[in-house]
Amino acid sequence: MYDADLPKRKSVKKDWSKYVKSLNCDIIALQELNEYTPEKLAKEAKSWGHSYSALLKENGFPTGMTSKFPLRNLKKEMAGYHHGMLSCEAGGIQIYVIHLHPGHWEIRHQEVDLLLNTLKVYQSDTPVLLVGDFNTFSHRDESYYNQTTDLIPFFRRLDLRWNSNRNLRDDKLDYSHLRKFEEAGYKDLISERRKRFFGTFPTKLRPEEDNGPSRRLDYFFASEVLSEKCTKAEYLVNKKTDLLSDHYPAIAEFKLSQ
Repeated sequence: MYDADLPKRKSVKKDWSKYVKSLNCDIIALQELNEYTPEKLAKEAKSWGHSYSALLKENGFPTGMTSKFPLRNLKKEMAGYHHGMLSCEAGGIQIYVIHLHPGHWEIRHQEVDLLLNTLKVYQSDTPVLLVGDFNTFSHRDESYYNQTTDLIPFFRRLDLRWNSNRNLRDDKLDYSHLRKFEEAGYKDLISERRKRFFGTFPTKLRPEEDNGPSRRLDYFFASEVLSEKCTKAEYLVNKKTDLLSDHYPAIAEFKLSQ
């Protein structure tokens, strides 16, 4: 399983597609598929060996998925989600492609609560994976953020720049969104396996922009039964991915019984 934001520049896009193909992933989750149609996504999916694809919508910041496996139980939910919610079953895993609200902690809580209520339908033995850009912070990274002196000032600037933004809760980072998933039994696959902290945003793609200090916004959260089958989960941070997107991609591997 591979997760990433799609690059915007055509000059970068060719290198990105080549890199994705080299990974030979069974399933790919994507965010910010701006200016895409289902036909365009399907064509690109075939270029990296995927016969199945789904696009959430054609406006705003769509999410999408491509797969070597058929996409079953496909759902496209818009009500209650700022960017919408795409979900399906592929390769024996029930997958939700996440892109939570980019600028308001309270709206993100509403989205998280809505999703968690939906997830209650699954039995404890159902492999469920939540993957994508959660736009929020993990308490598992708190010690790192406490050493990052410009993070709170950056979000103060950002919230002033965009009057509707409320990234900070009482002038602090809100760690409680992701705690809700953990309390519901979902495992942060990468934090449980990493040897050091890696932020997923920003990359080195747009150094001229004020995007703030490095932070982890992209996650794999797996149900306990799926977490036990995870053999690898990491961020792909290297010289290639430095310049392929404004977010670093994540990859996870699972050993599933056939």
